[in-house]
Amino acid sequence: MANIFLSIYQFFKSHKLALWIALFASFAITGWLASRLHLLEDITHVLPEDKKIEHLQQFLQNSKFSDKLVLIISQKDSIEDPDQLISIAENLTTSLQGNRHIASIEDKVDESLILDQFQAIREQIPVYLEEKDYTAIDSLITEANIKSKLTSNYNLLISPAGAIMKSFVTADPLGISMIGISRLQDLQVDTQFELYDGYVMTKDMQNLLYFVLPVYAPGETGKNLEFLEELDILLDSLRALNPGQEIQYFGTAAVAAGNAKQLRRDTLLTQGSTVLILVLLIFLFFRKKRAPLLVMLPVIFGAVFSLAVIYLIKGEISVIALAAGSVVLGIAVNYSLHVYNHYRHSTGIRQVIEDLSIPMTVGSISTIGGFLCLQFVKSPMLQDIGLVACFSLSGAVLFSLIILPHLITIGSKPHTPTKENVVDFISQKRLEGNKWLVGSMLLLTILFLFSSRNVRFESDMMKLNFMAPHLIKAEEKLNSFNDFTSQSMYLISEGKDLDQALQNRDKINPLIQNLIDSGAIIKVSGTGGLLISAAEQTTRIQRWHNFWTPDKVNFVLNTLNTEGQKLKFKPEAFEAFRSMLSKKYEVVTPSSSSLLSGNLLSDYINEKDTVTSVTSFLKVDPKQRMKVYAALEGLQNNTVFDKAYTVNRLAEIIRDEFNSLAWMTGTLVFLVLLIAYGRIELALITFIPMFISWIWILGIMGLFDIPFNLVNIILSTFIFGLGDDYSIFTMDGLKQEYKTGNKFLPSFKSSIFFSAITTILGLGVLIFAEHPSLRSIALIAVIGICSVVLTSQVLIPLFFKILISNRIKKGRNPGTFFGWLVTFVTFGYFAFGSLLLTLIGIILIKLNPFFRKKSKYIYHWILSKFTKSLLLLAVIVRKEKINLSSEDFKNPAVIIANHQSFLDILMLTAMYPKVILLTNHWVYHSPVFGYVVRMADYYPVMEGAEASVDRLRDKVKDGF
Repeated sequence: MANIFLSIYQFFKSHKLALWIALFASFAITGWLASRLHLLEDITHVLPEDKKIEHLQQFLQNSKFSDKLVLIISQKDSIEDPDQLISIAENLTTSLQGNRHIASIEDKVDESLILDQFQAIREQIPVYLEEKDYTAIDSLITEANIKSKLTSNYNLLISPAGAIMKSFVTADPLGISMIGISRLQDLQVDTQFELYDGYVMTKDMQNLLYFVLPVYAPGETGKNLEFLEELDILLDSLRALNPGQEIQYFGTAAVAAGNAKQLRRDTLLTQGSTVLILVLLIFLFFRKKRAPLLVMLPVIFGAVFSLAVIYLIKGEISVIALAAGSVVLGIAVNYSLHVYNHYRHSTGIRQVIEDLSIPMTVGSISTIGGFLCLQFVKSPMLQDIGLVACFSLSGAVLFSLIILPHLITIGSKPHTPTKENVVDFISQKRLEGNKWLVGSMLLLTILFLFSSRNVRFESDMMKLNFMAPHLIKAEEKLNSFNDFTSQSMYLISEGKDLDQALQNRDKINPLIQNLIDSGAIIKVSGTGGLLISAAEQTTRIQRWHNFWTPDKVNFVLNTLNTEGQKLKFKPEAFEAFRSMLSKKYEVVTPSSSSLLSGNLLSDYINEKDTVTSVTSFLKVDPKQRMKVYAALEGLQNNTVFDKAYTVNRLAEIIRDEFNSLAWMTGTLVFLVLLIAYGRIELALITFIPMFISWIWILGIMGLFDIPFNLVNIILSTFIFGLGDDYSIFTMDGLKQEYKTGNKFLPSFKSSIFFSAITTILGLGVLIFAEHPSLRSIALIAVIGICSVVLTSQVLIPLFFKILISNRIKKGRNPGTFFGWLVTFVTFGYFAFGSLLLTLIGIILIKLNPFFRKKSKYIYHWILSKFTKSLLLLAVIVRKEKINLSSEDFKNPAVIIANHQSFLDILMLTAMYPKVILLTNHWVYHSPVFGYVVRMADYYPVMEGAEASVDRLRDKVKDGF
């Protein structure tokens, strides 16, 4: 790897013109492409790709309910003066008329529109009648009711309202069509409001609701900001003229516009502050005027290169992703810092390239791979962040290894290592030798391991959203009327067109009716009783014709004529009603329904691409919410969700995303380390401290109740990225020290410490961002960076010292993973065998009253075979059998061993079963194999020779 970059360096060193052309061309091309990138400012871009979350996102983006801006005109005191509120509303309408940003104004209910809807329902009355309605009609067409109804109609016609009601009375004297017209109540989402002079008022007459539909969708934040600025000026003037009233507004467009505005402001603040802090620290650290420019140039190129590539790939990116991507600066600046700082301690730039090529390449590959893992999560915003980080780091590391070495040496004097500074002095300290520090870290790791179980995952999306104080106040005002959203579920029925969507909605009507009957659903609002599918219309029309038999029609008309004549009604007065009963009704496709022309139903219908959806609101009993879910969950082409479900589902997704990211990035980093080092021991020494640092992060978050959310979850990848770089550079310094004997580690450590300082300060400025999603990153970033720095600088040198350096000093080979594994398996086998031999001994010797001597021999034979198998299992130990005296154990003998290791005991017992060993006190009373020693009649030397001579003599007679 080093040879490749050295060859590139030599080429550009020999062809300076090519270097400058490549430098300026790369900046020009990437800068031009980056400038064409479209920025998405929609907060819902954060939402993960989940079926029900997707329905919520579509509802928020496409629903006309969410598009509307609601203005609340309220009394500041308790005086009831609705006329004053209406006066303000009228002035507001006059001022807003013709505004280029407004598509429509819904200041009051159009009475003529309601009459048109009445007429439309009457003309197609069979379609709006359900089967149960015919019971009511039967009661209307009795002779007594007809007589009573005509008398009421007569009194109405001779009243002042008679002129208006004449057409209604004659067209339907019995009021049958009123059953269908009552279906308009299905459009009433909430019962806390009523009409006053055509305006929507709260029942206490203290608040008037006024609706405005902007021309632009909530995602068009730039255009909506212009509108809201104009609206604020207008409302301020109205407030000045009406000091006793308050005017507020709330809506998705206002929240999205304010959110985007704050994101832009915070992005400029945080990224600008980060760059300024980095520049200042770099200058103070290196004491070179051009140092900040040289160190920041690769970072700038990486950022521009990233945006250019993303433009070519997808053409757009989330503003939140771009702002949150600023955390990548902390990693990207590492590469140029390592190059520039290493140059201070090296003999020349070629040595820098040679020393840093492998660790920078390995570190960047694993870090970039970790960020690429974000492409497998469900949130588009996190995917965008992954792309920003991936290409930013790619551009920064290539620039640092290819271009930066030439820029560092241009115009510089012959290179000599520079003087040490404070960071260099700190880097000389070997923290792994501090026993108090290592012990404290061990205790903290145990503590954090337990507290990490308390980490929670924030699912409330509003906590990631920014809302200005006046919007928060307006939302609270709306919720004070009736927090409908907390009591409601949304039912989305889908189809390829409106008719199919309604058919799918019809299929679950029996389930909904059962839930209404049981009290689980209190009210259903939507198009259910007004927009009827073609198939259902056919059924209802046929039911109408079946009901109105000729005899029934003749009876009703004859009774009307007879009773009408008594009240002086003309014979032709009920001709329109006769036509209604005898008319041959036909099916009208839902999309052609005249009810759609008034925009009363269009709010409930969304058409997007090839899918049409119909929205229904289910007001439910909170105690029976799960019953509604159990009944409606999983139905084909129908999706039910609510705020509570969304919160719980988001929590599940965040937890799953976090676990997936942790496993993917951890596995990827370990594999890269294993491939790069070629030894699993070095990979483990490097990786385990990174794993411990992650325990620390989770433990601190659990201890202080700092939650994860859909934005700061990227810190899992970010921390692995930083920890990966810090660990690799630390390990590379240790390897070079081990290889050459020179002190390379302090140079790497100074770069790491300086990188950590700049990253902590750079990301720390996010705490001053007002946008919650950006601010949520700051604290976790600081915790994470401090954790990875401490663990990498203490534990990696400690493990390297224990497993490699100290063993070499003692004349031993370095510890190997295979050796650790065999040792673990061997000791495990030994412990298991000791337990098994104890059980066998109890059965053969303690509990068996027969053949005592033979049982003893059998037990010794089993013990001998076990020790022999244990020696065979210890494959890492070289074994050689040397018998200079040709001992065959046929005659009694005393065997003396120097006992330099535990293995001579195993060798002796493995060679011959009839062996009596001399043991000391701790062996004789060992909790693991003490019972085996005692049941084998081994000689306890602490008892003295005199007490055991007779016993040993008997053993010798038995062939021992």
